[in-house]
Amino acid sequence: MQGDCNLVLRESSNAIWSIGTAGRGSDCYAKMQSDGNLVIYNGQGAVWSTKTVRGFDTYELILQEDRNVVIYKGSERKAIWDTKTYYKLAEDAAADAEDRI
Repeated sequence: MQGDCNLVLRESSNAIWSIGTAGRGSDCYAKMQSDGNLVIYNGQGAVWSTKTVRGFDTYELILQEDRNVVIYKGSERKAIWDTKTYYKLAEDAAADAEDRI
């Protein structure tokens, strides 16, 4: 979370994804709620959310090895939202290339 209230995913110094809330406040924080909604709050209330209200359950917000950020629901770990910032790992890409030969 940047100081200007923008949640940004970076790779090295490059921004690869953000929620676009720069300038919407200060002292902002992210909360993964028990209803499945990831919400960004400033001192006055919510400024952004994933709009993933699914009812009371266990939810996890995970930054995966492939750099995709995903919200998983419940013990079955069903994906309900993601940033779509994934990329193929080098070994997966090499295996795909080898399969095409």
